[in-house]
Parts: sequence; C-alpha cells; structure tokens
Amino acid sequence: MNLTNGCNQYCFELNEHDVLCGRGSGPNDRVGNVEFRNLVLSRKAEYLAAPSRDAKGRIATEIVDTVRLRGGRFLRKLSPAQAKEAGFKRGTKVYELADEGTVLEKAKQTLRQNRAEFVKTQGSELNAGSNTTINVGNSSGGGDIGSCISTAAHHQPASCRIQPR
Repeated sequence: MNLTNGCNQYCFELNEHDVLCGRGSGPNDRVGNVEFRNLVLSRKAEYLAAPSRDAKGRIATEIVDTVRLRGGRFLRKLSPAQAKEAGFKRGTKVYELADEGTVLEKAKQTLRQNRAEFVKTQGSELNAGSNTTINVGNSSGGGDIGSCISTAAHHQPASCRIQPR
C-alpha cells in the first residue's frame, strides 16, 4: 500500500527489488540491496575509468534506472518518532521514497566505495587497452550523505560477496 503526503510517498510493503537506504544487516541482506551492489560492481571499472563527471553521472543514472526497471524503489525506513510525526499509528513500519538527489548520490558513493582495494585486485584488467589512469586515493573525503549509504563490500555476508576473478 502506498500513501502520498505532500511531496513524500510512504509505503508499508517492500518488494524484492526495493533498495533500502541505511546501514547494517537489515538493508544489507535484502535481495534488492544485493542486486544493487552487483549492478554497481558490474559497472565499477567503467565508472572509475570514466573521463568526466558527466560520464560518471550517466553511469550512476543508468544503475538507478535499471533498479527501477526491475520494479525496485529506493526507500528509507522512518524511525518510530518520524512515523508518529507523519501521522501513522505506533508500531507501523513505514518507508519513504528517497529523493532523486539522495538516490543518485547513493549510487555514486557506492561506485566510489573501496576504490583502492578494487583497483588493486582488478588493476590489470582496468588498464588493459586503456590510456586512462585511475587515481586510487581516498575519494570519500570523510563525508557522509546521511543515512543512505550502502554498506562496504567487506561487510557483505559471505554468500553475497562477488569474488575477484
């Protein structure tokens, strides 16, 4: 069931392709979050080698579009206080659609995550036939985009990890 309140859209049921924003085993273990991380991993080398910010933005947008084409949504769970403030009965699990800016930033952050480790394990494949140099410094800048960052790959359960070739 979905409910619209002003510019926020709330839902109470999740589908298997939904991506939950947040940290920890709840969001991390969901099928939709695992699919999202797999999509990111399949495009990570291309993203890291992209020549411009625009090219990187297009890759992130294509990942988000793919999730949505599969029927997935990017959602964040409201805290009990937020749900009560929005007028929902105590104990109701309520999810809110994440705004477009947050969704795209989540995709970009996930693409940048663990860049140095990825380049170290995939480096020879990344540079094969390419004149592009990939900077392996820390790109995170210590910043956080709030509660909508996926958990790092090394925090994935073993059954969800994709092993390097």
